[in-house]
Amino acid sequence: MPNKIPPSFILVIQPEEHNYFPTTMWGTEWDEVFTGRLEKLTARFDLIISSNQHSRHNIKLPDTCNSAIICDCASFLSQQRNAPSNAVIFSPSALSLLEVFRNERRTLISNRSLRQGEVLSNDVLSEQVGGDGLSSDFRKTLIGHRVAHDINENASIDFGSIL
Repeated sequence: MPNKIPPSFILVIQPEEHNYFPTTMWGTEWDEVFTGRLEKLTARFDLIISSNQHSRHNIKLPDTCNSAIICDCASFLSQQRNAPSNAVIFSPSALSLLEVFRNERRTLISNRSLRQGEVLSNDVLSEQVGGDGLSSDFRKTLIGHRVAHDINENASIDFGSIL
């Protein structure tokens, strides 16, 4: 029988995604970052169960074989963070990746209340990390446009906010 694989956190990144996603995402320290097809990674294990089945049925995986739980959502990952009893393979879904983008990107907000018809200038726009606003890359595009409706201080700026 092969050596027992200790409890660990493994992040799976597809080769085409490797340059886009820092391994510090999801607030987890990874024991391994695996770049490649999931099938190659899963071949290391005798038994793999999905997090959906594990959560629903509270399945105890056997200690005698190399077993892992595979998940694609960050909420299950955070539940397992404290004391994994098996390897946890995290293969993020498209939705998980979009959520990370949303939380990590710089977005535009108003740094004071704005009135309908007011012209946007550089001095009324601020940036924050995360949020629903437009990417800070659109700052120059927005300058000179009129505000479509009253905007509260620290509110996200989006294309519906301008004329």
